Amino acid sequence: MPSTQMIDIELIEPNPQQPRKHFDQAELIELSNSILENGLINPITVEGPHKQTNKPDHYYLIAGERRVRASKLAGLDKIQCIVREPMTQADDKKRSVIALVENIQRSNLATVDEAKAIRKLKDDQMLTNTQIAQMLGVSIPRVNLALKTLKLDEAILTLINEGSLAKDNRVVDALLSVPDAKSRVEIAKALASRHAGVKACVEACARLVCHLNEEKIPSTEVPSIRLSRIKTGDVKRPIYDVIAAAGRVPPWPLVEITARNVCDRCALRDDASKTVCDGCTLVEFLQDLVGKTNRG
Repeated sequence: MPSTQMIDIELIEPNPQQPRKHFDQAELIELSNSILENGLINPITVEGPHKQTNKPDHYYLIAGERRVRASKLAGLDKIQCIVREPMTQADDKKRSVIALVENIQRSNLATVDEAKAIRKLKDDQMLTNTQIAQMLGVSIPRVNLALKTLKLDEAILTLINEGSLAKDNRVVDALLSVPDAKSRVEIAKALASRHAGVKACVEACARLVCHLNEEKIPSTEVPSIRLSRIKTGDVKRPIYDVIAAAGRVPPWPLVEITARNVCDRCALRDDASKTVCDGCTLVEFLQDLVGKTNRG
């Protein structure tokens, strides 16, 4: 049966299966102050002592690393512990489950840490998502989302961990739909900087996917002329040249040179496409010019 006793903090070894990788310093200081003011409300859980090891008086920490760190910050020498019987080296998997369950039940484990712990559990024990959900006492969609989230780039995982991006199945799916890694990270950072909601994230990713799948306008063509032709029709040169000779419109070669110069100076030239250039005032000008000319 587990017993409760005060143990020297220096005799407590960290849990190698600890799922939590990030410890917020400000939160640790806040917890440390609370421990000084009110004492440790919930004891930590340890196992041991491991008398057959080279540290026979030491204990392994199972749950409560934040409380141990905060107690050290508070300058405490001893900490109240629930002591379990020592587990063998073969029980490492059991330790990882206990530590993960403890963190999940406290609802303060970072999103990515939880996801990585779930994946390790899945890989080590060859469990199905349903079995993991039952073992941890969480929903199957939560396990599915955690594992899916890990398919995202590390930079995006950091944004989710920080709370800058929503931890939502729709957001994860939308980001994963972006095939280009660089573009995916860039749009995630842009959305995070605006604290975009779920709907905005989904719509922005959908537009980006359309753009990435769209054919770019090669450097041999002038984007503004190509798009105006798509919308208005090709230039009827015999008619245009007659009107140009009357001085009502500039010569077409001059229009082409000017349009090319303007497009080449555009910051979006390398990404020129129907979507990118749609709404450009130069395209609208050429549409109006060619449309009126072709109508005589």
